[in-house]
Order: sequence, then C-alpha cells, then structure tokens
Amino acid sequence: MSKVVVLEGSPKKGGNTDLMAEAFAQAAEAAGHDVKVIPVGRMNIDGCRGCRACYKAGKPCVFGDQDEWNGIAPGILAADAIAFATPVYWFGWTAQAKAVLDRMFCFQPKGEEFQGKKAAFFSAAADGEDVFEAPKMVFEKSAALNGWEVIGEVCAASCGAHGSVRETDYLAQAAKVAERL
Repeated sequence: MSKVVVLEGSPKKGGNTDLMAEAFAQAAEAAGHDVKVIPVGRMNIDGCRGCRACYKAGKPCVFGDQDEWNGIAPGILAADAIAFATPVYWFGWTAQAKAVLDRMFCFQPKGEEFQGKKAAFFSAAADGEDVFEAPKMVFEKSAALNGWEVIGEVCAASCGAHGSVRETDYLAQAAKVAERL
C-alpha cells in the first residue's frame, strides 16, 4: 500500500480536472492505497520567495505559517506518489497549482526523501492537444529533476464546459493510471 497525495489545482470545485483527479483517487483507494486529496486550487498558498531558509526554523518554510503551506507540506514529503491536477490557464498551470509546485523547492534539502516518488499529471482544457505542451513540460522537467517515476499523464482536450469530461473516456484513463502505483 502506498501513500498517495493528489494535488487538485483547479479553483473550480467539480471541474473537469477535479473530476479526473477524483477518478484517479477513487481507483487508487479501491486498490488499497492510502489517498489524500488536497484542493490546493482553493487554498491560500503563496508562491515561493526564494529565501533559501527552508527547514532552518524546523519547519518546511519560514513563511509557511502565513498561509496553508506548512500544513500540507509534511504529507507531500511523506507520500510515495504525487498526482498533480491542473487545468490549463493561458498555456500553463493555474497560479494556485504552480505556487504549490514552486513551494516544493523547500524539499530540496531533503534529498532522497523527496526523490524517487511516483508521479502522475492530469489536465483539462477547452482547446486541442497542442495547448498541453507547456504544462506537460513543467511536470516532466520537475519529475526528471526529482527522480520521480512518471506513471501517467492524462490531458483532456476539448473539455471546456464544466463537467464535459464525463462525456469522454478521460475519466477511465485517469482511473487506469492508479493501476501503476
């Protein structure tokens, strides 16, 4: 059994990206994994300030008590697998999802403890496949930097209307990624 953290980066509850993240989470739980879904898109998490004082005060971020970061950081660090879910906004991750990824900078001093995890990526957009190029690159480069094993990427193209992903096979694809945990 693995510890799995699902970071939902959409500010819209129940949107297409959230639905894919939930399909993955439910399949992972059904397979016996310990899953925690964190709705980071609807949380107060600021961007990284680049101060490099990570863990110097005995906590992940010296500014992390001013927002919700220090409350979720230990669970992310302890996870065996991390699933990132973000809709595409202006050819990239949502600001909320990107802020969480940037704050993971604090884990760099942890070295091997943060490396070697399994990682998945889920995204939805109203546009076609080409809109996922930059968001996927951010995920893939982050995975390579941290030595994460990419277990799946599901990008739901042409899913602009709220809940329209239900009319596709993208939810089944997201659930299938859980088999690789």
